[in-house]
Amino acid sequence: MEFPCGSLSLTSSLYIERPPVESYCYQNLETAGSLTRIKGPRHTGKSSLLVRLLDRAQQLNYQTVVVDFQAAEEAVYSDLSRFLRWFCTAVAHQLSLPANLNEYWDDETGAKLSATIYFEEYLLEDAKTPIVLALNEVNRVFQHPDIARDFLPLLRFWYEQAKQGPPPAKLATDTTAPSQRGNDCYERGEVGFQKLRTVVVHSTDVYVPLNIHQSPFNVGLPVALVPFNESQSQELAKRYGVAFDQPQEYQALKALVGGHPYLLSVAFYYLRQGQLPLNQLLAEAPTPAGIYHHHLQACLETLQGQSSLLEGLHQTVMSPVPIEVDAAIAHQLHSLGLVTLEGNTCRPACELYRLFFAQHGFKATVQAEAAIEQPVQPANLSAGRAADLRTHQSINQQANQQAAQQHNQQFLQQLQAENEQLKALARLDGLTQLSNRRIFDEQLQKVWKTAIRQQSMMSLIILDIDFFKLYNDTYGHIAGDFCLKQVAGVLRERIGRPSDTVARYGGEEFAIILPGTDAKAAAQIAVQLRDSIQKLNITHAASKLPSKIITCSRGVASVVPKQHQRAVNLVSAADAALYVSKHHGRDRLTLSNAPINQPPINQPPINQPPINQPPIHCPLPRVS
Repeated sequence: MEFPCGSLSLTSSLYIERPPVESYCYQNLETAGSLTRIKGPRHTGKSSLLVRLLDRAQQLNYQTVVVDFQAAEEAVYSDLSRFLRWFCTAVAHQLSLPANLNEYWDDETGAKLSATIYFEEYLLEDAKTPIVLALNEVNRVFQHPDIARDFLPLLRFWYEQAKQGPPPAKLATDTTAPSQRGNDCYERGEVGFQKLRTVVVHSTDVYVPLNIHQSPFNVGLPVALVPFNESQSQELAKRYGVAFDQPQEYQALKALVGGHPYLLSVAFYYLRQGQLPLNQLLAEAPTPAGIYHHHLQACLETLQGQSSLLEGLHQTVMSPVPIEVDAAIAHQLHSLGLVTLEGNTCRPACELYRLFFAQHGFKATVQAEAAIEQPVQPANLSAGRAADLRTHQSINQQANQQAAQQHNQQFLQQLQAENEQLKALARLDGLTQLSNRRIFDEQLQKVWKTAIRQQSMMSLIILDIDFFKLYNDTYGHIAGDFCLKQVAGVLRERIGRPSDTVARYGGEEFAIILPGTDAKAAAQIAVQLRDSIQKLNITHAASKLPSKIITCSRGVASVVPKQHQRAVNLVSAADAALYVSKHHGRDRLTLSNAPINQPPINQPPINQPPINQPPIHCPLPRVS
């Protein structure tokens, strides 16, 4: 099995279709004068899709021409006429036609018109079947703005010309094989540029060094190759012959690289070769020793010297939630495949990029270069010229002051927005996106004071994932983090009241503050949480429980607080109840009967049996 590199041949079993991309492309290929534009970052499958489009064209008995702009020498891009002559010659050669350029080329009419006449009156005039013109690595043309400025509008002009010609004959829907269909241009009524089907393929990585903030060529059917979905990723693993012993092993890899086709393929390749275990692969992935080192370094080199992009990427990877960055920066980072856009916000495209770029600490500083101008001395000028110069300098000074004020205002607005964002981030746990310990402590005090004032019941649930250290030791910390995220998602979904607080209390412990909730209702909620977590069905082979899946132990304490009581004692009571659940075998619920007005408990009241699921056989405790 070859290392993942380049396009996948037609015989390769590793090509994964991404419906409806292929069907849209095939359909557009049969449309007279069509243009299909395939774009995306490096290693996303553009060339492999082009191979299949060309095969489809041959099945339709179309003629095919592939022009790869990487094959052109640098001198070809020196002027437009030389470039277009090279281009026309390359097309004619693949159609097995003599070039005959001089018969159609006229310097007086210009290179663009000469190329148009050459295509329409020579290459297309006698074509009996449609011609598929595949233009690969068009990003090479983008690197020469003087050429791109004329060549790209020329392609657009040919595309528009095909639409302005007489409408082709509408053929009845044909269910026969493509190779058996009637594809004669005369039968179809196609003339001129209607006989041409253009396929443009280019990488969006080039947008960054060229400082392009939008696609330079927005014509025809756009085809953006998106990451693999869950079923496509699993199918790729199957075709590589990679089987995971436990579902969470696959989920840990998926959490690291998402659905990126190339990153998944590289991982599956090494796993298939048996060269390194999954735990080592995941642990080393963002490091120089990892299998993605060259890919990550290439991304890093593209960003070198791009201080604004580095700063924007740094903000994105350091934020636990999607954030809003400058639209132009977001577009360029997206063109590199480093971020995913979500409305007006963006987030890292995968955890691998977050880990790698966070480790490198890219908090770039913008380097401003001051242009020093030598002022003209009015004394050396005539009186009239000197007055004009002073007026001009005064106007420039006012304009500079206004620009500086506007810049300062924008900077302050940006600073205020960033401060608001930092305040929001300071409330969240970076991994689980639940409230952090500081917010838990604040909310506990607020709810406690409100309950005292209203003389209402409140409850606290402390939940601990069973044998989580063994889980981390077995599956690695990336899998452990993914497990914590899944459990946090369940807690966030099940605890839905705005007044409730769900927090990561520490490590694998979570705490839920429930205002206006008595012990019986809190126990029911704790049972529901346990059931929902078990439904995740996260395999835990190292667990000492017979279920061999992720389970949780819970402790619940409830009280109507009094003025002389302290909120910390409620936490101690719930924590002591949790200890009882763990002491009696885990995967259990215990309701505390400890008096809340006592000092924090050092030894838990293990005389009360834990409540099994569901908690209906144990009487509820009295609240002191």
